[in-house]
Amino acid sequence: MNPRTIRDISGIFSCNFKEFEDEIKTLEKIRAHDEYTYLHSLNVARLSVALGRRLGVEGEHLIELGWAALLHDIGKLGVPTDILNKVKKFTPEELSLMQSHPLEALTEFAKSTPVSLKRLSRLSAAFEHHQRYDLQGYPIVQNKLTLHPFSRIVAIADTFDAMTTDRIYQRRVLPDVALKIMAQGFGTVFDPVVLQAFIT
Repeated sequence: MNPRTIRDISGIFSCNFKEFEDEIKTLEKIRAHDEYTYLHSLNVARLSVALGRRLGVEGEHLIELGWAALLHDIGKLGVPTDILNKVKKFTPEELSLMQSHPLEALTEFAKSTPVSLKRLSRLSAAFEHHQRYDLQGYPIVQNKLTLHPFSRIVAIADTFDAMTTDRIYQRRVLPDVALKIMAQGFGTVFDPVVLQAFIT
């Protein structure tokens, strides 16, 4: 296990790292594939864990939330880096490939970590974090009733970090501006209770 990865994770939450060797290897694969996605994953985990604590998530559940956030973009392992870091507007084909990363997460999880009930929360966050609270996002799923609680938390942390971080194709906005924009999605894009807790 890479000391840098352990140090990065331990700055967000505490766990027995020997129990999470598969997850750590996967996170290191993400870093090797795209440094920005790795750093973004750390930021999303930091925000998600802080928000989870505010919402009363504790103990093992908080650790699971942390891993769900760290691995929420695992599907981007299946997206070429020239598309991930493209400066110009996506073609329809490139946009479709980019928006396939929640579906790609299913494949990547199957390859990287043994499937278990504990890991389903992580899979949910990776698959659902772009579906929106009103289920009008992507990927489209028929007859879905609700999102996993971790997905609702990760979606907010993911959006906030993406908006407040410089990218080669986008200038960041100030945190208060990002929150004002996100507040327009109360009850549609975001769970209103979770978003209110985040803003507070």
